Amino acid sequence: MIRWSKVRTVAWFELSSTVRRLGYLIVTLGMPVFAVLYGALALIPAYFAKQQEQATRVYGVVDQARVLGLAAGESESVRSAVFKSFADEAAARAELLEKRGIRSYFVVVPDYLESGRVLAHSAEGGSLGPWEGRDELNELLRTRLLGTRVEPKVAARLVKPIAGRETFRVAGDGQVLAEGSDAYIGRLILPIGFVFLLFTSILMSGSYLIQATATEKENKVVEVLLSSASADEIMTGKLLGLGGAGLLQVVVWLGMTLGVRFGFAELVMPFHVQVSWQAVAIAPVLFITAYAFLGSLMLGTGSFGGNVRESQQLGMFWAFLATLPMMFLPLLLADPHSLVAHVLTFIPFSAPATLVFRMSIDPAAISSWEIAGSISVLLLSTWAAVRIASRLFRVGLLLTGARPSLREIIRQARIAP
Repeated sequence: MIRWSKVRTVAWFELSSTVRRLGYLIVTLGMPVFAVLYGALALIPAYFAKQQEQATRVYGVVDQARVLGLAAGESESVRSAVFKSFADEAAARAELLEKRGIRSYFVVVPDYLESGRVLAHSAEGGSLGPWEGRDELNELLRTRLLGTRVEPKVAARLVKPIAGRETFRVAGDGQVLAEGSDAYIGRLILPIGFVFLLFTSILMSGSYLIQATATEKENKVVEVLLSSASADEIMTGKLLGLGGAGLLQVVVWLGMTLGVRFGFAELVMPFHVQVSWQAVAIAPVLFITAYAFLGSLMLGTGSFGGNVRESQQLGMFWAFLATLPMMFLPLLLADPHSLVAHVLTFIPFSAPATLVFRMSIDPAAISSWEIAGSISVLLLSTWAAVRIASRLFRVGLLLTGARPSLREIIRQARIAP
């Protein structure tokens, strides 16, 4: 019989001691800031790469097929690329090696119209490949080949079939809504970040569980705890206390994320990045059940370690299974409602992440019975995991010294009260 007064005492001790740790405060308050700073740093090389891409680049071209209509010394610009015509390959080679006036040069072979062959040349030791300007060269060749053979409007569309893009979404009621070009990216980033946030907190809370138990066992503190509370009471208290610390992390992270969303609405709104409130609402329920499921298994197996390192190694197996949805992420991105996605929704290890991901992408396409069924499977699995983990936890706390064999663990678990 569990004495809930003992459970509350253990839970409050674990919660209060955890939230006062410097590492916990740094992770809880600093993770969103770190993510923003990391994203800003990642944009720096992308910015300079964009600037470099827009800078004028000069390439040489030797038109042996006479399809470009450029005399030697003439140039033609295509976007940010400039193609300078040379009379022969020797002149282009001299320009590349001696004057360094071009980045590379292309040779349009005499039988180009029959073979389509183009030869690319770059200097030895160059950091860029010889085909750097191939897209612009393709556009130049298409334009010159079409020439006056095709009506100018048709020629323009053949060179650039899609010149302007507009995106619309058809709502469930049939209403057509305009959508910004960056909204699709936002719909992908949000669920991926949501899943990452969910499982980061779960795994960190599980790590706190293992570390606290292993430290108490190593320092013989657990013997004092067992004199005043049962193993089931200790385990339940630890799950509740450290689960509360993990849930507090999720609340703080979500609060900071949504605060940025509304605090900078003028900046974010033009991109039409929408938040799935269904996913936000169900996330705490999934966190609690997923934490109880994975945390109890991690705590039960981790209790057999003789020290913190051994306990963490034993609990890593469950942490590996928790990342199962990430392995199927390309399939979920391609079709969030495929057969694979439906199967992952009903596997307890992958159900929380898969459900949050699918509800973030397209909440209207998930039926209520599927959500209820997934949560029911997760709850039943959690109940079974807690029952099994409680027996393992009792055995792990009582057995000290050499690590017991699997047969000994099973025997002790059967006779455990």
